[in-house]
Amino acid sequence: MKEKLKSARLWQIISGILLLMVIVSGGDSNAQELTELKANVESLQEENTNLQNSYEETLASFTELESTNQTLQSQLEEKDSEIASLKQSVDTTSTYEGQIKELEKQVESLKEENTTLQSKVTNLETAAASSSSTATTSDSAKSSDSTANMDTPDNSSTGSGTIVYITNTGEKYHLGSCSYLRQSKIEIDKEDAIAQGYSACSRCHP
Repeated sequence: MKEKLKSARLWQIISGILLLMVIVSGGDSNAQELTELKANVESLQEENTNLQNSYEETLASFTELESTNQTLQSQLEEKDSEIASLKQSVDTTSTYEGQIKELEKQVESLKEENTTLQSKVTNLETAAASSSSTATTSDSAKSSDSTANMDTPDNSSTGSGTIVYITNTGEKYHLGSCSYLRQSKIEIDKEDAIAQGYSACSRCHP
């Protein structure tokens, strides 16, 4: 507005100066020139008005563009904030993916360990079953030996002397009830056993 007022005053001053020059020069000879000057002044005023209108339109457009620019700037900042948030989400997702992969590896490792342990348990169960079967067989054999020993006196006597027992691999002679006779039990006269180099068992003391 101030610029517009200054421009209007300037043209008023110019118009006054031109009129004053015409008056000072005087005479009918200058009437035509005065008319031309007035026409020029009016043309200049009209041009000045058009320029003012153009300026105001340009100023309005500039103001509108500035407002639009501020809106766009605000939207840009919002988008930047959204992008930063998305990047953070992506980083968080990447971290979770790494943790998930690590957990999956641990799960696979635990599965392998579990399979190995199950195999060991199966083997132990098989071995236990086998041991139980062997123990049952051994108990049956002991029972049979016990029955046989009950039927055979510990110190059987014959016409030739005292009866003792030796094994296929041992170097001792035993009573019929000695536990060392589980694998083998060979009847022999005590004197013959001593003559063959056998010595008395320290457990059963025959």
